[in-house]
Amino acid sequence: MNGLADCRDMRSSVFTLDDPTNWMLMNGMPPVAPQLLVVAEDEKARTALGALLEQEGFSVTKAATGEAALKRIRQAPPDAVLCNLDALSQETASSLPALMKSVATAAFIVVADRDVATPPQAAQREMCRYLSKPCQRQELIAAVRQALAERLVEDRAERPASPEPAAQADSAHSLHELMGPSDWVRKLVADIDRVAPTDFTVIISGETGSGKELAAREIHLRSRRAKGPFLAIDCGAVQPNLIESELFGHEKGAFTGADRSRIGKFVAASGGTVFLDEVQNLPPGVQTNLLRVLQERQVCPLGGARYVDFDVRVITATNQNLPALVAAGRFRQDLYHRLNEFSIEVPPLRERAEDILYLAERFMLQTCEELGKNRQQISLEAIESMHRHAWPGNVRELRNLIRRAVLLADDQIHPEHLGLIGQHAPCEWQGALVDEITAQPIALKTLIRRKVVEAEREILTRVLQQTGGNKAEAARLLQIDYKTLRTKARQYGITMLLNKDMEKPSVK
Repeated sequence: MNGLADCRDMRSSVFTLDDPTNWMLMNGMPPVAPQLLVVAEDEKARTALGALLEQEGFSVTKAATGEAALKRIRQAPPDAVLCNLDALSQETASSLPALMKSVATAAFIVVADRDVATPPQAAQREMCRYLSKPCQRQELIAAVRQALAERLVEDRAERPASPEPAAQADSAHSLHELMGPSDWVRKLVADIDRVAPTDFTVIISGETGSGKELAAREIHLRSRRAKGPFLAIDCGAVQPNLIESELFGHEKGAFTGADRSRIGKFVAASGGTVFLDEVQNLPPGVQTNLLRVLQERQVCPLGGARYVDFDVRVITATNQNLPALVAAGRFRQDLYHRLNEFSIEVPPLRERAEDILYLAERFMLQTCEELGKNRQQISLEAIESMHRHAWPGNVRELRNLIRRAVLLADDQIHPEHLGLIGQHAPCEWQGALVDEITAQPIALKTLIRRKVVEAEREILTRVLQQTGGNKAEAARLLQIDYKTLRTKARQYGITMLLNKDMEKPSVK
């Protein structure tokens, strides 16, 4: 039988992946649908595969023979090639190595019946992603998207790093490479592009491990100060009685143990940027001195009598709600307004579902290279587990779990390697909100938005699972219109739960 087997039960394999156009929003790649080439001599299989892929948002061209495929590739190299292997003649199948060579930078996916012997040199598993029929529709689409993600990560890993900071600043999407392709990251890049050319002081807010320092460094790299120093200091990691010396410097004998003079960060970073991480931890007296220093653009070292001019840009970061701390009298209001010429929010990873798989693939490849291992695959069950996890430690937690999983796994990463078995993305209404707010002040608007997102995604996921992906039935149960349900499913990265068999003919 040519083509794919029917997929009538969408409930057996649930995982989330975002719109494929997001995978292309990387350095030097336009935000357009990925270009796929479908190769199959059987016209019905070729048409059905093309229709399925177009339905999922891909731009598809088709070729009936290896010769036609090579011609298409010479005209416009695709991002991925999908070969329906048993729908090809032996002559065309024998041309697959040439196809692979001609699109070495593209993802390559081969689909074949389990009982079809793999033609010699035609579908080497180390060169492509190999799927056995019958396979479910979501399995095929997941394979295409994951292959595209892997190729994007590999492409960036193979590029030589630019030695010049200014050259890095010219990259319009370098944060996409480091943080992912989501709309959240796209907005973050837009905010950075807007403020970087200025000398505005910036407050970057976000949870621990979400990437605040990455954003700060990106602002520096895209500014006129890119060739100057970038000096970071964690205001919570330095003893309160030493933080002023770290920032402003001291003279010899200024205090016990000061056996020599020291230049502070503000003078040492002249011409560049000072990054004050977790700025809410500054003691009250240091907050007062920092306000004066920022207003006068001069600093006097501890124990000194002479003021020194400096020329730095100040970027701060916090994992708490500074306005709430101001209202509670724990942070100076005038200093807050002096620092807050522009504000940027880095969202937690649980609100960036589109970035999880991309980051996991990137960390996996980095760790495999570090350990001298062959590239591993991330199973669909592991993908599901990652998308259901709350990620309280954000990107830092994801990186650590993937590194551990690569060490434990052989060829494929499963949920047990991640340590996420049985864990679910919490709706967090079950948590103690009062304790959460007490531990870390959160604006009511931010808290409500976060809870609504979590609740909506959880409800949509469960209802779609219950209806077997039947969109019309789910929309009726939720009393929302059909288009709204599709939009929200795409927004929350759960489009793979939608049962497209109920609308489209099965692919044969």
